[in-house]
Amino acid sequence: MAHNWKRLVASALGVALVVTGLFIGARTGMQMLRQQNADRSQDRAWQHFTGAVQGQDGGTITVPADAGNIYLKLTVPRLGKDGVAVDGDWNSLHDASMVHYHDSPAPGAQGNVLLAFHRETHWMDINQLKAGDQVQLQTRDLLLHTYQVDFVRTVHPSDVTLLRPTAGNDLTMITCDPPWQDYNRMLFRAHLVTAG
Repeated sequence: MAHNWKRLVASALGVALVVTGLFIGARTGMQMLRQQNADRSQDRAWQHFTGAVQGQDGGTITVPADAGNIYLKLTVPRLGKDGVAVDGDWNSLHDASMVHYHDSPAPGAQGNVLLAFHRETHWMDINQLKAGDQVQLQTRDLLLHTYQVDFVRTVHPSDVTLLRPTAGNDLTMITCDPPWQDYNRMLFRAHLVTAG
């Protein structure tokens, strides 16, 4: 009788673990799907925006009413990837995969431009970006700013030293490390090479 009881408990535990795993997997899958949909939506908005701006006849650039909160486009030539950022705060990362921190300077301006993004799933290989590589930020006025990576550093989330304002023309990109976790932050510090 005791043997049957142990088997029943082991079976119930096994079923509970499988159900928990399915729940976690479904939740993660839904988050990834939501993030990918947000990425596609932001990319479509950027394409629409730049198409509308490029069709204007010089003079002052008028931002289309449906451009939303899109702010810039990041291009990483080494990885052959790009992504569109909104202008916001850290809470904006709940709805967008990439955010220009609104209290930091605009690309090309003096100070420390802060750009935070999720690694999953588009930027899983961002750890291949190294010192000496270049990244480009295209702003809503279609100016292209090129930055060169000075160093990559992994820090504890409480270490905000590199997020502070600087006297240079710097860019700090922030993402989580390792992927799918929130244990550390991977920071990429770069300096402005050419302003648009």
